[in-house]
Formats: sequence, structure tokens, C-alpha cells
Amino acid sequence: MTLEVTGGGVIFAESGDATTVCIIHRGAYDDWTLPKGHIDAGETFEQCALREVFEETGYLCEIIDPVPYISERQLANGATKVTHFFAMRVTSGSFVANDECDAIDWLVIEDALKKLTFENDRRVLSALFATFRNIKTDGSDI
Repeated sequence: MTLEVTGGGVIFAESGDATTVCIIHRGAYDDWTLPKGHIDAGETFEQCALREVFEETGYLCEIIDPVPYISERQLANGATKVTHFFAMRVTSGSFVANDECDAIDWLVIEDALKKLTFENDRRVLSALFATFRNIKTDGSDI
């Protein structure tokens, strides 16, 4: 069995009573997903997640907490893909369209759940939403 290990981020922001999350559009696949990618040799899951989020969105982020759900799915080639996600907030940067991601959208969690293409991404976001009260931020907005 081939195992693909990846790291990813759920980028969120709070403004007043609203919490929004950033989802990305991958033009090559025409899907809406969470930023994630393969771990490089010597990287931790956290380092991978931060790097992938930056590469795909242009945002430098800080990790707030691990998401209490590890995404696992079977790929068409028979490999198993396992992704460790982390809740993050933006510290600097701005979105720039690139080869991997041609658009982003900041949505309240309920709308993001509807727009995400993959069930596993919805599970990740639902797991974070279920424990969101435990996540502390400074209340800054994007």
C-alpha cells in the first residue's frame, strides 16, 4: 500500500460575531478545497501546512491548534492520502493567483461547508467548527 502524507490549513478570521474560513479554487481541477500539499523530506506536519498555505494563498500564517480530525481517503491510483490539518490565522501577506490556486473565497463556516467539493474537507471543517469555542484569536480581521 502506498501512503501519501500531506499537511494543510484551515485559515480563519473573526470579525464581530462572524467567523470566516478561506477556501481555495484549483482551476486545473475546477474544485473548491482547503489548502494542503505533500510533506517535504525533513518537514514536520506543521511546517508542511504553513508552507503549503503560503504557496497556495500568499498568506503567512500562524498555527493556532491542530484540527481534531485527520483526513484519510483512497485515491484513484490505490494510494491512501492522509492529511493533518491545522487551524491558522493570517499574520501577513495577500492572495496572488498562481498555478495551484486561481481564486479564494472567505465564507462563514456554513457557506464554506456547502461550497467545498470534497466530503473529507467538509469533515475537517466540521471537526474544527465543533471545537471552535476552544480556539482563541485576537479578533483581527483579514
